[in-house]
Amino acid sequence: MFLIPVVLLVDTSTGIITGSKGVQGAGPIGTINASSYAIYDQGERVVFKGSGDNKVRGVLTPSGSGE
Repeated sequence: MFLIPVVLLVDTSTGIITGSKGVQGAGPIGTINASSYAIYDQGERVVFKGSGDNKVRGVLTPSGSGE
């Protein structure tokens, strides 16, 4: 999956990367469209957020999920 962030901030003391200008992405397991995001734990955890007209929208379909 690839993401296209508009603006990001790297906190070098915590290693957390945040973006508050929105993100869109697409890849083999689906698509995502959110108004902000944060990346934690050296990329192991990504949190997408949205509100108002920019609610988080996305579909992830990992292979082998049975759905």
